Amino acid sequence: MSRDTTPTHWRRAAGLLGGGLERLVRRARRLEALQREAAAHLGLPLAAHVRVADVREGTLVLLADGPAWAARARFHARGLAAHLGRRFGLRLTRTRVRVVPPPPDAPRRGRPPLPPAAREALLGAARGVSDPDLRAALCRLARRGSKNGAGGA
Repeated sequence: MSRDTTPTHWRRAAGLLGGGLERLVRRARRLEALQREAAAHLGLPLAAHVRVADVREGTLVLLADGPAWAARARFHARGLAAHLGRRFGLRLTRTRVRVVPPPPDAPRRGRPPLPPAAREALLGAARGVSDPDLRAALCRLARRGSKNGAGGA
């Protein structure tokens, strides 16, 4: 029989972490399963903007990435809670929806910048137009599509 050479403090730490870590993994898997089921129930595009954050003491907590999505989530909350309750054997009596903006490093949802060739085409068209209002509009459009807003005919 071989002797365990792991230092005592490491064995103690592993024992403490083992139970806590195991509970954490079970909880994460449960939330992941709830999220998958919620996304299937809500459908696109709502499911892309709403996440299950927690289920505790009969309350389903949802996070939405904007106020409009939160309003839509609130509209569907009762049906979602009933569905998740049936599917997972939960007794959900309340639903909370919180607005949490996406992290700053998340991709922006605005218009992507115009490709340089398109910007140049707009500026070239503006140079060939005699109507000053149309020329100004084409230049504004080219500037709006650029990353720094610079440009002109």
